[in-house]
Amino acid sequence: MFYFLWGSKWERLKRATMKKAPQNGGKGVPDPYLFLGAFYTALHIKYARTPSKQDKTGAMTRFWMGSYLRTQNIVQTDLTMPVAFDQPPAYTHIKNFLKKFNLEKESVTVLTNHRSILSLVQEREQVCPVRGLTLGEAQNVWRNVSHSALHNRHRDLAWMVAHEILPVRAVMHSRGMSKNPICPRSGCGAPETVRHALWECSAVRDLWVTAGPQQFPYLPVGGVPDYPMGRGGVSQKQMPAKTPPKLWLTILCIQDAIWTSRNLLVGKRMQGSLHATIQLAKSRLQEYTACRHSDVEGQSYTGKVPIATSPDCP
Repeated sequence: MFYFLWGSKWERLKRATMKKAPQNGGKGVPDPYLFLGAFYTALHIKYARTPSKQDKTGAMTRFWMGSYLRTQNIVQTDLTMPVAFDQPPAYTHIKNFLKKFNLEKESVTVLTNHRSILSLVQEREQVCPVRGLTLGEAQNVWRNVSHSALHNRHRDLAWMVAHEILPVRAVMHSRGMSKNPICPRSGCGAPETVRHALWECSAVRDLWVTAGPQQFPYLPVGGVPDYPMGRGGVSQKQMPAKTPPKLWLTILCIQDAIWTSRNLLVGKRMQGSLHATIQLAKSRLQEYTACRHSDVEGQSYTGKVPIATSPDCP
């Protein structure tokens, strides 16, 4: 699956992180091992607890897994029934699955239902840490980054910024994919980290100051927002359920414009002006306004659907 997603290219994060839920810092990539393992484990434990002694499948499961299931109090000890002390590979997988996800002490009700196993494992999922923030603040970051009102482009950009895996030169150089880690903008000799590329570079700081409240009313007075706010909006209170704050949307649109102009400089040697970058950020922000107006207009023209009638009715 991962070779299909990335085409055997550079994997920017651990696969375990990608499998986490979006609100925990992942991308919700399906985990076949967890899903199939939960179904396989629940099915065979259910077979082992089958009360009928004539069930051949249940008898085989109790024989091969009896010694292990007795130690876990999943089946009752019956000295009249033979059991194997060594499990074959097919049943060793169940033992390893329960140990990996710390499910050995769970009740039989949970272990015989694969949906309960999946829910329990997902509830125990830990939040991905964000450098410089507490776990509570990191949880707010991932909630803001994965907000349903954001466009996919901005959601992915904010997610990579929070993980600090944006393909800037410092990150690429650390993996042997760039000749040097120096910022590509003229007159800047500092290493191009994620923080430098979007906040600390002199050209970027000039853009933030030029934008200011005059161009974007929701930006704070003084220009550049703080680094935690730019990474996930943690300087504000928790976002509303439906619409994210306009300051967070404004920062995302400006970051998108900065990153686009940087890619044009690196890829096509095109130096964008501050005015062009600001206009690009404004156009990105207007897309949210247009979508919001279209949703409101669509709701106003939605009428009631008539009840279906049969051809025989008048």
